[in-house]
Amino acid sequence: MGKKNKNDWMYPQVIDNGEVEIIEEFLELPEEKILAEAGNKLIRFDMNMIEYPLFSKNRKRKPNQVVIYYFNQRKDKYIEVRPTSGDSIPGELEERIFIALTKIMRDKKYGIEFIVSASEILDNLNVENRGTRQTLLKQIKGSIARLSQTSYTFKNTLYSNTEGSIVEDTILTNIMNVRIITKTKAKGGETEYFRDGRISEIYKISLSQPFYNNIVRKGYLVYNSELLLEMGSPITRAIYLLINKWRFNRLHIKEKLEVLIKRIPLSFDKKVISRSASIIEKSCKDLKEKGLIENFNIIKEGTWETAEIEFFFNEEHNLIKQDNFFQDRNQFNNLMISFTEEKNIEENSEKLEETERVLDEIFSLLPEKAKTLKTMPKTIMDMIKIYGLEKVKLAANYTKQNSTLSIRTYFINSLEKDWIADFKFQEKKKQQQSLKFQMLQEEIDKEKESVEKEQQELDELKIKYRNLSEKEKKKIEQDALKDYLLEAGNESSTVKRAFTLGKLSIIAKYLDKIKYFTDLNILEIVEDKIEVVIDNKKYLSQDEIRNEIRTKSMNYSNIFFFGVEEETTLLLEVGRILFNQYDQAKIQSEDIDVIVRRAIQELKKEKK
Repeated sequence: MGKKNKNDWMYPQVIDNGEVEIIEEFLELPEEKILAEAGNKLIRFDMNMIEYPLFSKNRKRKPNQVVIYYFNQRKDKYIEVRPTSGDSIPGELEERIFIALTKIMRDKKYGIEFIVSASEILDNLNVENRGTRQTLLKQIKGSIARLSQTSYTFKNTLYSNTEGSIVEDTILTNIMNVRIITKTKAKGGETEYFRDGRISEIYKISLSQPFYNNIVRKGYLVYNSELLLEMGSPITRAIYLLINKWRFNRLHIKEKLEVLIKRIPLSFDKKVISRSASIIEKSCKDLKEKGLIENFNIIKEGTWETAEIEFFFNEEHNLIKQDNFFQDRNQFNNLMISFTEEKNIEENSEKLEETERVLDEIFSLLPEKAKTLKTMPKTIMDMIKIYGLEKVKLAANYTKQNSTLSIRTYFINSLEKDWIADFKFQEKKKQQQSLKFQMLQEEIDKEKESVEKEQQELDELKIKYRNLSEKEKKKIEQDALKDYLLEAGNESSTVKRAFTLGKLSIIAKYLDKIKYFTDLNILEIVEDKIEVVIDNKKYLSQDEIRNEIRTKSMNYSNIFFFGVEEETTLLLEVGRILFNQYDQAKIQSEDIDVIVRRAIQELKKEKK
């Protein structure tokens, strides 16, 4: 076997990836418990992509481990991180490289696609030690591959900038796509990168649309990327991102330690919860030493399960914060990583997210005056919990068409007293009529498409027919006429006149009927041995033979849509038959036609 090129990612190899290890870690914290502790007030954690566990904090990641982060007990909100076969999920190095890439992208005018070299990534990682740079340089290519090959599945967890809400659907994506460009493959402006002779390849990065919209525009770029990269621990980085997101402009925040542990995420298992608390305490001390927080305090009056953590800031911290980060809507209701599971996903039922988008949708169906009623938003959400979204939509529509007095009272009564039953029937009837019309339109479109396709095929047959020799066309015309008269059931002058008027179309339909070109009928040869009558026959000269071969081969090539390579093969086969089976001094024009058709027949046999 030849030597393997270390840069050749497509080198064929057999990989034994071993068995997939399934690990489960239960970190349940029921949502009802959270609500009770908050005095039945709705808790909202603004959780855009900055808070997603995209990069593992586990330094002992194993190959083929698929990690699923669930955000509620029902398992209908989760993020799955799935590595490519034989690899592990992205970790700390990939996170640092991703932050560096977002900084580079910002410097390149925020384009979704940009070119970068490994040394440029190193420069933006703020690594100065020569030995460390050399070590990282060897790892960058693999980390970039891992970022592009790892699959992320978002189930009811992905925020959409365009819709301004959570996408209630399953989204599968990767972080980015990568094209590796070598010096020999570089084009245009790409060649500029290779002026530095030490650079052997560059990377063309294309961020996937979900990550571009929800991370770049709403996440890391509102922070100082250099500051993030200076943090040696991914735990420290995660805490800094989270607490600055949560506090808005407040100078003091207090949160359950459990919430912070699960958002990082770290293990909340009773056996190791104290260790998780120690890790957080160490990172908080680091943040304090760097001047990124004023102070912090872990409050533990009972067990770790009830412990709290508070952070203190000063006005200087607010001055360096960028206000645009806090434009995000609160889209997640009581979300937290309730448990981590490394196994296959089972689909669960979807639950309606109580979002502003839903309110906007209901208000658009109600009378305009409903928007001025302060109690209406709560009423709508209460009704959705009882009756479901679809029934509430019908009630809103019914209220708009019939209410003359109190909108809110009428809206509630239409649901409680089931006034919408008849309205629901009428709406369903309208939907059925609309569906019938849609199905009818689809049938019409299919029929139209079928007719157009049939006409196109007949037009192609007409072209092929015109390219045949006069002798062959005359034979086909006679056969088509016989078939036409047979179908008509008589041979009257009227029928023959009709054939003459529509001759070309009738012949095309006849050719389609007998599959003239597809079934090789055109290539039928009466006998392998052809008796040539010498008397009164005109034989071709060598030049005439060459011209006849060239002309007839070209005609048949056009009929069968041969390419240049097939035409050349056809000419070689014609020559072989001519020299092996014929006396070149006694060749007629008809012989050339037979030879060419025989050659085509031989070629088609070889293909089969």
